[in-house]
Amino acid sequence: MGLGKRFIILGVASLIFLVPKAKADEVIEGSAYDDYSAFESDPVQLDEEVSRYFGRFFQTDFLFGTGLFTGELGQSNGPGLDLGLRFVFYFDKLWGGELGVGYYSHSSFYNKQNTGKDGIDIGLTTVMVPVSLGVRYSFDRDNLPHGISLMNPYLAVAGEIIFRSEGVSGNPTVTGITDPAVADKFRQGAVISTTAYGANFGGGFEFDVYRNKLFLGLDLRFHVIYWPDASTLVGQLGRSGDYFTVLGQLSYNY
Repeated sequence: MGLGKRFIILGVASLIFLVPKAKADEVIEGSAYDDYSAFESDPVQLDEEVSRYFGRFFQTDFLFGTGLFTGELGQSNGPGLDLGLRFVFYFDKLWGGELGVGYYSHSSFYNKQNTGKDGIDIGLTTVMVPVSLGVRYSFDRDNLPHGISLMNPYLAVAGEIIFRSEGVSGNPTVTGITDPAVADKFRQGAVISTTAYGANFGGGFEFDVYRNKLFLGLDLRFHVIYWPDASTLVGQLGRSGDYFTVLGQLSYNY
């Protein structure tokens, strides 16, 4: 083989190996994908990219709304003013843990209409402080219809402990209560403290109002509560009942 032919073969071989490499370098350095340097000058875009692939990490919910008792307690308690604070830690894009605390305030009363007895007229200011711990399931937005995915729906279940304080207001009338122990419990100026246990379950939705950082939504929960004095009778009315909350929420993700 002559020297000229050898140079031709070496030239062709060089083109075969160098052209694909040059093409690959061009793709890597081009727009095939963006590495971290592409986001260095735009932290907002970086946050959006991280949120897209990894979901949320931490979330704080500020809650405001109303609560309603069911059962016998629903006959002796008006609608409440409910405030709450909840922290959410996301394990992944779907599952998260919840830790919450609340402050629920109600005006309560016992009279002839709800107890069925004359000689009973008791006004109360009821305050409840629930502490809850549970889990949340957030649906995968990529698998939901577009309209539903914008709502960011979720389901939740949690165990809770509830500290309740009932302060007797004014000058109560208790002559119609036949049990002396119950009558003494509702004496003037008395404060009745109760600790109850239960669980809540429900769900809600959240609309993104600012770059996956701020959300506005609604949280609905049904609370199954076991009161230690549920069998106590005030006249003919007992003190059992569950609880339902309707809470608007402002959420901040970080």
